[in-house]
Amino acid sequence: MTFCPGSGTRAARGHQHSLAHVRAHVHCRSGARWSARRPPAHTTRTMHAPGHHRACATQAVPARGLFGNSTGSDDVIFYFAIGSMCNREGMRRRGVESRAGWAARLPGFRLAFDLRGGFGNIRPAWGGEMHGVLHAMDAERWEKLRQIEAGYDVEDLTVYPYGEGVAAGGNDVAPQGVLPQGARMYGVKAKVFHIKAPMPDQKPSERYRRIILEGCQQHGVVSTWIDHLRSVECQPARPREQWRTLETHPSVDWLPEDDFGIFTPEQMDAMARVRPLCTIGEYVVQVDAGWNPIKYFAASYLIGGKDVPMVCTQAVFEPSLGPVKRYGDLTPDHIAWATDFALAALEDFGGTMTVVGRLSRPRPSDKVFDLSL
Repeated sequence: MTFCPGSGTRAARGHQHSLAHVRAHVHCRSGARWSARRPPAHTTRTMHAPGHHRACATQAVPARGLFGNSTGSDDVIFYFAIGSMCNREGMRRRGVESRAGWAARLPGFRLAFDLRGGFGNIRPAWGGEMHGVLHAMDAERWEKLRQIEAGYDVEDLTVYPYGEGVAAGGNDVAPQGVLPQGARMYGVKAKVFHIKAPMPDQKPSERYRRIILEGCQQHGVVSTWIDHLRSVECQPARPREQWRTLETHPSVDWLPEDDFGIFTPEQMDAMARVRPLCTIGEYVVQVDAGWNPIKYFAASYLIGGKDVPMVCTQAVFEPSLGPVKRYGDLTPDHIAWATDFALAALEDFGGTMTVVGRLSRPRPSDKVFDLSL
């Protein structure tokens, strides 16, 4: 991979430091609180839509075997997607592609963009109804998706699939026997990621709305819902020449010349076990989120030795940029886009970054990056 630090004019700089010297300069700012503990485990609850009698949820048809030859409910897990996971490419890039997906409706709720950054959520709504995609997943991929989406509660809701559905790969209709008999009439219990957020609705990004639209169209969601999504006011995409860079952003500090370090990926990874560090292109960056809502975002995307372009291009992704699995797949455009995305998140959450050094060499180009780890 060729390092591309961005479009700024700051020249590469630094000198070789020992790991001990790096420890002396990479530190959390005063007042920052960080923990090496994993986020809280998911909780799973059953939520009942307002206006729906509790008995309705219990009448949902249980899941059948993934291949239609078993009555055990553990063989297939149904997951109802409302955001980027509606999109097959989004599932594929995260390594959690489902066996099949159907357009589906969820009565008694509405789609809300009330999370930081304008991401999708569900809110109870009397007499309301929202649409999304019902995925049939095996346990391994579902568990991987749970790890990727850590921080959300998992709700058990009754959703109603419709249409023929789409098989994995998107070239065929869903195989027979995956959906249990009566699912379209009585509904099926499905997992839904959800956050209780008191915030008012935000404007989703144009990119995010486009990904949801494409996913709903892929699975045959009704045209009225497609029209509704198109009517949602969104934040327009920034032109490429206006993307944020480390060199020019006001929320990014740089260590002084004498303290600016050069160290190996192994040294950086060792430091990242106890310090809020990540890499962006060739640079090693310390993230200061303080004790505020960015803490989980930072833990997921911006610390723990993660490579921000690899995380963003898999977890968030821009459809116009090609998929990445190995570090050698990253292009200058991937790095520039991910840098802009991360800095936009810092603006939204009020965090800051400090560039503390750069890597002495890139990570191996054939090394596979697993988002769930």
